[in-house]
Amino acid sequence: MPKRVLIVDDEANIADTLREFIEEEGYDVTTVNNGKRAVEAYRRALKGDQPFDLILLDIVMPRMSGLEVLGAIRQDEKSREVASDKKVPIIMLSGLRESWMDDAYQDGCNDYMVKPYDMDILMGKVKKMVGEAG
Repeated sequence: MPKRVLIVDDEANIADTLREFIEEEGYDVTTVNNGKRAVEAYRRALKGDQPFDLILLDIVMPRMSGLEVLGAIRQDEKSREVASDKKVPIIMLSGLRESWMDDAYQDGCNDYMVKPYDMDILMGKVKKMVGEAG
């Protein structure tokens, strides 16, 4: 069964490019365009017993920011008493530099990428986070 990745980005061209690139590597990819839909997709996946193996999460989005989504997911995991090594890995994505990084790491993100993305580096991070790095 392929690893499942959730891409959250309000810029359709970026989300589509990421989706296509990651799907070509054999992953099952879901995309959503705002933070509220990200939390809904995360919860639906859990209810369906098919949780995501990784989330790529943009910072600046409508309805809910990436930091708010990160907080909601980590709070959900805390309430379900998910062990640290079983939490869904989250890579934050942004065009911004540094101003949000401390908050994101404090709130539990695992890594980050700054736009424009080097797709080979991003794919290396994806594989590492889902335990497929060689």
